[in-house]
Amino acid sequence: MFPDAPVVDVDFMGNVIGGENPFEDFADQSNSNQKTPVEDVDEWPEIAGEIGGMDDPIDAPWRRRAEEIIRREITESGLNCYDIMWSYHKLEITVTRSDVPEDHEEAGYVESDDLMKAIKAVNASLEREDHELNVLSRFELIVATPGSDDILTTDREFKAYKGYDVIVVTGSTFNIYKEVVGKLHEKTFDELIITQNGRKVRIPTALVDEVRLPKAKVEPGDEWT
Repeated sequence: MFPDAPVVDVDFMGNVIGGENPFEDFADQSNSNQKTPVEDVDEWPEIAGEIGGMDDPIDAPWRRRAEEIIRREITESGLNCYDIMWSYHKLEITVTRSDVPEDHEEAGYVESDDLMKAIKAVNASLEREDHELNVLSRFELIVATPGSDDILTTDREFKAYKGYDVIVVTGSTFNIYKEVVGKLHEKTFDELIITQNGRKVRIPTALVDEVRLPKAKVEPGDEWT
C-alpha cells in the first residue's frame, strides 16, 4: 500500500495485538469516547499478521463453494440468505424471513429459534468440509438480521451506496474514536476505500468500527425549499 506506512499487527481472528498506534497523535484527548471528525487523512497503516489465504480473490473456488453451502443451509432452514460478506477474518451472513419480500419492513424480524437453527445448520455443513475449505478455522462466522437503515453492514449495501457520502468510525481498538468523512468508493475483504477531494483513502477494515450514512439534510415530512 505505502512503502513506509506504519504496521498494525493482528492475531488470527483479526484483533489488533500490537504494532504502531495510528491514532497516537490523539491519545492525549481528555474524552477518548468523543468522536473527532477527520477531514483529511494522508496515510493509514498496513495490517500484518496471520493471512492464511484470506487474501485470495473474492471469486476463489473455496469461497464460492462456501457460499453455496451457506445459501443452501439458510434456505433449507426456512430463511432467506440476504447477503454474504467476506471481511478480514470475518464471514458475515445476513438473513431475512422467507415469507415476505426481503425489502418488506417485517423481513428482518426473524425468530431467535429460526436464527439459531440456521446458524447450527451452516456451522455443521461448513465443519464437514473444513478440511478442504478451512473457513471455520480462519473466519469468525457471524449470522444476523439486517441492521439500522443508516449503517452499512452488507456487501450489497456497500455496492448500492458507492459514490455516496459516508462517515467511517474508527479507533475503538485504541480507545480513540475518529470519524473519517468521504465518498464511498469500494469495500474489499481487507480495505474500505473512500475518496476525499478526488483522492483515494484506503482504511484497513480491521480498524473500521462502523460505516454510516450522514443524516438527511431534509427530514421526512419536511418541505423542499
